Amino acid sequence: PPDLELSEDTATNLYRIAQEGVYNAVRHAQADTVQLQVKVTGTDIDLLVSDNGKGFDPSRVGRGMGLRIMRFRAQMIGGYVAVESRPGVGTTLRCSCLLKREEAAA
Repeated sequence: PPDLELSEDTATNLYRIAQEGVYNAVRHAQADTVQLQVKVTGTDIDLLVSDNGKGFDPSRVGRGMGLRIMRFRAQMIGGYVAVESRPGVGTTLRCSCLLKREEAAA
């Protein structure tokens, strides 16, 4: 929504998660299209980073530092990161957390 104001902590961590997701799509997936979406549903905010890259089997890939950092950042803002991918189909990274709005000045 145009009037959405996130807390600095939430905004910074979502930005860094998006940044790492785009970096991974370009570096590892060889994607030529990357789509970012931010959705607000009730009390939650979802960040999705989707690509049309080569995809992978998540159960067969080691837990790289980038994914660990994204998961840590999500936990810091009360959320989680999930990865959906299949070889040849592309990848979608989803970060979901509670919507924490900027505190109004008293």
